Amino acid sequence: MSAYTFDQLPGIVAMLVDEVKDLKELIQQNNASKEPDPEEMMDIRRLREFHPEHPARSTIYGWVRNGLIPYYKTGKKLIFKRSEIEAWINDGRQMSDAEIEAHSIDYVNSRRFGK
Repeated sequence: MSAYTFDQLPGIVAMLVDEVKDLKELIQQNNASKEPDPEEMMDIRRLREFHPEHPARSTIYGWVRNGLIPYYKTGKKLIFKRSEIEAWINDGRQMSDAEIEAHSIDYVNSRRFGK
């Protein structure tokens, strides 16, 4: 370890600040380039982090017990497939009025013209 003088400190701090900025940029680029794996298997802890409402463990166990959520069981451990959980969450999505209207028009037109 080299001994630095007080006069060198401003330059050293500036160099360290630049290096930290570069490291942050690399981390952000790395995180942005990672696409989530739809086949990723999640345990309950990961599911709680992933779910928008961050439900309690007991809530998740209730969903499993009532057959409301897709899951797998290996021994005593519950696991969940990311793609199935995303689909399960999206199934509960309510259509907007504009989407309902467009869907209705498409339905009527398909019945009228036999498409």
